[in-house]
Amino acid sequence: MGIDSKEENDEGWYELDLTPQTSPRPRLGKFGAYMPAKYKAYQDCMIYEMKKHNILPQDFGILELIVYFPYPSSTPKKHLIDNFPMRKKPDYDNTAKAITDCLEKLGIIHNDSQIYKAFITKLYTTQNTGRIKFKLSI
Repeated sequence: MGIDSKEENDEGWYELDLTPQTSPRPRLGKFGAYMPAKYKAYQDCMIYEMKKHNILPQDFGILELIVYFPYPSSTPKKHLIDNFPMRKKPDYDNTAKAITDCLEKLGIIHNDSQIYKAFITKLYTTQNTGRIKFKLSI
């Protein structure tokens, strides 16, 4: 019953072995706005994984993104279906924002506003950890 994504095997897809997280709202402190330390650590891990792919900067405008979230540990084993659509939180836009923030930090894209079209798929995986697959096009 899960979604079989043929596009995952096509050329141009990048895979990150990392459980997806969403971009949180900035926190306000005495010295202005800042991002939580846990999110900064996650960004560092994602940037490390992205560097392995040697993605060259271009005028990318299209982002195709497939994020695989592990099932909650409380889910009964009989209900686990690989690649099943995830229709609960987190929001898709916050998930994509975390990816585009890292692409921007690496200089692969100039600004996340240059992305004018995005295809975002959230799926459950039966694996213990999630993963992220994405493709950038002009």
